[in-house]
Amino acid sequence: MQDLTPFLRPRSYEALVESRGWPDRLVVALEQALIGGTDRARYEQETGISLATASNDFRRLLDAGLVVQAGRGRSTRYFASDELRRQGEASGTDDG
Repeated sequence: MQDLTPFLRPRSYEALVESRGWPDRLVVALEQALIGGTDRARYEQETGISLATASNDFRRLLDAGLVVQAGRGRSTRYFASDELRRQGEASGTDDG
């Protein structure tokens, strides 16, 4: 069966970010991580932030257990964790 997590309404991830008091741009990082993974350069480009800010954002997501890191240095990529998928599934099914 196909994993439909990436296609859940973004508002479930917006609510997750908002509930933690994080900047809205982190929704972009979560969506990128869900859809094939991402890296700092892609995230920086889409959000217009600095390298340092991107690094801090991914550290925040790693510490929260919402993304997992693969690789090191320039080949580092970030992917959605099972926890992020669970949270998206739990909150993305409400039609309200």
